[in-house]
Amino acid sequence: MNVEHPPIDPKASVAEVPAQRSRAAWLRPEWIWIGLGLALGAFAYRHLLAFRPTDSIVVEVEGWFFEPSDTAPLIVVALSLWLLYRRSERLVSLAWRGGSVALSALLYAGALAIFVWSLRTGASDLQALSLMLTGTATAYLLGGTAALSVVWVPVCFLLFAIPIPSPLRHAIVWKFQNGTAESTGMLLYTFGIPAVVSGDRIQLAKTVFAVIETCSGLRSAITLSMLAVLMIDLFRRGGWHAALLLLFTPFLAFATNALRSVGLVLNPASDIATIHSLQGIGMLLASVLVLYAFDGLLERLHVPDGAPRGRAPRSGAAPARSRAAWVFAFLVLLGVLGSVVSPWREPSPDVLLPVDAIPRKLEGWRSSDLQTDRLFLGMAALTGMVDRRYVQGSTWVDVFVGSGSPRQRLRSFYSPKTAIPGSGWIIEEQSRRDRGGVPVDELVVRRGSERRLVRHWYLGTTGMLEETVREFLALDLSPFARPTRGVAVRLSTPIDGGASREDAAATLDAMAERLREPLDSLMKPRGNASG
Repeated sequence: MNVEHPPIDPKASVAEVPAQRSRAAWLRPEWIWIGLGLALGAFAYRHLLAFRPTDSIVVEVEGWFFEPSDTAPLIVVALSLWLLYRRSERLVSLAWRGGSVALSALLYAGALAIFVWSLRTGASDLQALSLMLTGTATAYLLGGTAALSVVWVPVCFLLFAIPIPSPLRHAIVWKFQNGTAESTGMLLYTFGIPAVVSGDRIQLAKTVFAVIETCSGLRSAITLSMLAVLMIDLFRRGGWHAALLLLFTPFLAFATNALRSVGLVLNPASDIATIHSLQGIGMLLASVLVLYAFDGLLERLHVPDGAPRGRAPRSGAAPARSRAAWVFAFLVLLGVLGSVVSPWREPSPDVLLPVDAIPRKLEGWRSSDLQTDRLFLGMAALTGMVDRRYVQGSTWVDVFVGSGSPRQRLRSFYSPKTAIPGSGWIIEEQSRRDRGGVPVDELVVRRGSERRLVRHWYLGTTGMLEETVREFLALDLSPFARPTRGVAVRLSTPIDGGASREDAAATLDAMAERLREPLDSLMKPRGNASG
């Protein structure tokens, strides 16, 4: 259908005509309907817009920029809308020939199913997937594949609103922490400052600096990737030009994070939260400038981008009103469901916690509590922990056992850090063996002159894939929740300090056998713990 424009006042001056045309454009009926649709969408997805992955242990600004678990979906959605607005002229130029109703209905059904599941589990972050499907279905229903080719970037940008499942995030962050420590040590050596890197620690002459999770650089890489996408869209890059920018971004983020760590190591006031945050934000801004310079270099090298240039001609067409009405009805349905659907209230598993199940004395072994390095464990969710040293004569074994919190999403117990005695340890050897049907990791770790033999395993899970799927789909917040808690177990004893590798292995075997019954009780309902 043709769109009629309000007439221009014939008495208006030449300078006033553009302003009248701009006001007239914004007062067109289609803009009013678009504004109403956005308002309905914001109301329907209000739980996503207000979602916070975790209660950050750092201040809000540093949490958004550097906390690995944060996502700030409100900002991501706002930037996605900005990307969509930049495509408004291309959308106006479309013929608006709608796509298949059946396929659109299938996409809406998927969006609805994910939306309801997110409400029932309380996993509001999953609504980002529902919003992506809703946007895709709406574009296809109203404008077919031509509309999809215009809106796919804003839709895909919503992926930044989805947190990385914590089992996977724990593994990535630990790699980043060690990598940041190594690169920081290399930079300090280059600057003539003696430093020794041991795992996640950087030891200077008088101080020891530990690379914690917020200094790992993962969140900086994600934030800079978002900014890279915005830069690509703002400068209308495409093809190899855009691909090289995106490929360059994580390496740039990692390098600037290493420089940030050098600044934190050398700054005596870096432990002050405000200064810590300002240093990080300053390095992030420097990364943006370097990315801008790299974009300019690619342009001067005439790297092909293949991006569309110029403005598309207006067609004057508009989506079919009947199809637009279905879109509004769907958004109203989501808004109503968001107000009436309540989450499941699944009780926590009625099982023993390690602190209640594992005795302090084990057949002549006496124990003493160790101080758990909670800062090292970071966002790993562990409850009822046992962290003790069992001693018999001149032999000792450190026992660490921690249960997961299955009703606490986005903070999994499944973390590679549970296999390591604490900060500063280096893994020299690692292998996996099957013991009684349970995969057990055997490690040789070293910190300074001390070396230990470590046995590490999990109970109540088949591994990383299961934990990632369980968390991403929020299964433990649904009727599909597991009846027990996941458990992480670590045994360690010294080697090369009077005890051979074979003696240490025999000691750990004996301790594992003594702990078999207490550990088995953690996998049984409390009423059957002794059965």
